[in-house]
Amino acid sequence: MGGFSGGVYSRFHDWEADRVAGLDITDTRMDAEDDGFAAALSMCILKDGTQTITADLPMASHRITNLADGTLDHHAINLGQANARYVQQATPVMSGALTITSTSGNALCVGPAGITNPALNVHAAVAGATTGVQILGYTAGEGSYIDAISSAANEKLNLRGKGTSGVSIGGPLAAPSGISSGSITVSGDISLNGTVTAGALTTTGSLTTTNIEIVSAAPHIGFQETGVGTRHIYCDNATMLLRNTLGTDVFTNDNGGNTTVGGSFTAAGNVVAYSDERLKTDVVTIANALDLVRRMRGVRFWRTDRDEAGAGVVAQELDEVAPELVDRNSEWLGVAYGNFAGYFIEAIKEMADEIDRLKARPA
Repeated sequence: MGGFSGGVYSRFHDWEADRVAGLDITDTRMDAEDDGFAAALSMCILKDGTQTITADLPMASHRITNLADGTLDHHAINLGQANARYVQQATPVMSGALTITSTSGNALCVGPAGITNPALNVHAAVAGATTGVQILGYTAGEGSYIDAISSAANEKLNLRGKGTSGVSIGGPLAAPSGISSGSITVSGDISLNGTVTAGALTTTGSLTTTNIEIVSAAPHIGFQETGVGTRHIYCDNATMLLRNTLGTDVFTNDNGGNTTVGGSFTAAGNVVAYSDERLKTDVVTIANALDLVRRMRGVRFWRTDRDEAGAGVVAQELDEVAPELVDRNSEWLGVAYGNFAGYFIEAIKEMADEIDRLKARPA
């Protein structure tokens, strides 16, 4: 019996055998043979796509060549698409670890086409999606981790925002070994056992750390007090400045140790200056101290910069009598009022000598 079976077509009749047997070629025998051909052809895959495959096709280690790129979910993909990592699976199921290696290009790309050559590239597949990568701990309180391990000790884990907002961390930020970044904005608390190195550091919570290093041409730290304003500590041209909420520098200190206070200075203890003889040379007693003091003028005045009354001397007048008492380290001349003591001591001693001489005269 002929026909198509098990992938093999067998003819219904053998015309040579019929001739030897003396059998006539009849219409019924021809129809049976032609029907067999028709049945066999209907089981074939036609190049015009008019036949529908009804079972799996065993390829016997052969390939389908010249396959076009798949564009829909139910399309097959070719090797080029597979290498480009466009493979998408709605619900991947794995019973063990997944190891992906690559000698070039992306090691793993999830989502639409994106940046070339990262080790892991994850894109949100829906416009407006708020999360590109989400990592959850297995149980509550266990925590979640991203470990970036490199063979080089000085390489880092970089978190970079696409726009100007940078990287946002919504809760407490803990970094036992310190943080190095161009800019850091944290809406919660920062607790560090190491060093913060940043172009700018902003936090609305508390900051607890051992060291803060801000690298910039003119670095500064701002302290914002609710309802009052922001005070800043600046470093500018080798000078440290404390600026109040009005933008006025109320404290400056340069590399030479010179300090300027923009307002009144109050000390709960003594104000002490070094006066050790080991720090001095060419020590001489002030001569004619009483005459010099008599040339000095004590004045009362109104301070225009502070809008208040004051008393003391005029620096320009004092410069003509005792120039060493005039300070010239800023735009405005200053006076070392504490150093008047040497003049006063010697002037009082000269007055005392004069009184003694008057007392020694006969009545």
